[in-house]
Amino acid sequence: MNTPKFDQYVNNKKNTLSKNTISTYSQLYRKMFNHFGKEPVDVDEDILIESIKNDMLTDKGQVITNPNTLTSLFNTVIIVKKEFDLPITKLLKAKENLLGDIYDHREAQKIIKANKLPSYKDVKRHLKKQSDDDNHVSYIINFIMQNFFTRNKDLGYSYYHQFEISKRFRKKLSHYPQLGYYLY
Repeated sequence: MNTPKFDQYVNNKKNTLSKNTISTYSQLYRKMFNHFGKEPVDVDEDILIESIKNDMLTDKGQVITNPNTLTSLFNTVIIVKKEFDLPITKLLKAKENLLGDIYDHREAQKIIKANKLPSYKDVKRHLKKQSDDDNHVSYIINFIMQNFFTRNKDLGYSYYHQFEISKRFRKKLSHYPQLGYYLY
């Protein structure tokens, strides 16, 4: 992919943008480059708007309808065009016109999630049931996730039954001998 303007933009901003931001911009810019066959900054604003709204495809080959994704595409081309003092007025207006769609999409997602996810009361009830059933490992993990807003993939834990623990770990368990678990 030959994108000297985008590469220059990234080079100029490499000290102010995070790696994740650069990666996201690169992915979106590449998607538009592949669609147009040339750098999106060299494409007329009207064509960009029409293509982004109606023709851009997901990786699965479906037309992009999520207004947040469309806004990200607009943002990516706007920031690069702005770097080279190219016209962006129509792009900004098109992006601004998506705000209502973004709000509607967000509200629709809230309704979907409210129907799929358990209520907070149900989660608390389940946590209490784990404690009552002496399911200590699940209780500890869920307690940490619930009270410290931690994802389960962020937890590093090991389970040791009290009889299997070497002498090295017995001191650490002295605070919770009834559990027989060691979390690190």
